[in-house]
Amino acid sequence: AGSDAMIFSTALTTRVVINGSGNVGIGTTTPTSSFNRTLNVNDTASGGNAAFVLSQPTKKYSLAVVNTDFRIYDETSGSYRLNIDTNGKIGIGTITPQFTLAFGSQSTNGALGWQYGGSAASRNWGIMTDYDAIGGLSILTSSAKTDGLLDTTRMFISSTGNVGIGTTTPGNLLSVYSSSAATAGFSGGATKGVWSMGYDVTNNRFAIASSSDITSNVRMVIDNSGNIGIGTTSPLAKLHVAGDVLIA
Repeated sequence: AGSDAMIFSTALTTRVVINGSGNVGIGTTTPTSSFNRTLNVNDTASGGNAAFVLSQPTKKYSLAVVNTDFRIYDETSGSYRLNIDTNGKIGIGTITPQFTLAFGSQSTNGALGWQYGGSAASRNWGIMTDYDAIGGLSILTSSAKTDGLLDTTRMFISSTGNVGIGTTTPGNLLSVYSSSAATAGFSGGATKGVWSMGYDVTNNRFAIASSSDITSNVRMVIDNSGNIGIGTTSPLAKLHVAGDVLIA
């Protein structure tokens, strides 16, 4: 420890050392660091845990080296909050990170969120893995900015690669769901027109419309009987054209 060190001992065993450089050692007589001042906490036992505890009346955390990993442990709730292994992989909610940064565990959803600091309630976004959906991935928003709850799924990707918009159970490579109109829109900009195509749920038909509303300026429909209407939304035959037809 050096002749200029201050040593605290119990039962003839050194417990704390403050060396001439001001470094403090607990469980070690040679506290060193890459920094100017340091507090070394050391457990020399094989598989031992060296921990530093921070607490206040209602909460207590431990910063510890467990075997070879650095961990932050919530003593109050009995949960690990962060883990950094010897390969530099970081786990939040897991002590066995398999990636450079890993979230969640085998029994909880892992989420990465972006929180909006303003007054709008629905501007929080998150990406979440869903262990209940066998590896599904969701993009979500929150309905209340202060509760940390991502409760509205905007897009879902299943473990088989199917993508759902408006649904978390996509049955096709791309499934779009709406209770009124499941549509795709096409626009050339503010000075150009807008076209829509998709399922008009209200009228139970597939439609193409020259507007952002699938029920307005309808140009063609296919009804649930397979009848095609051009110029009419109520086709009475397999092909029903209302208006002139030019065949050249």
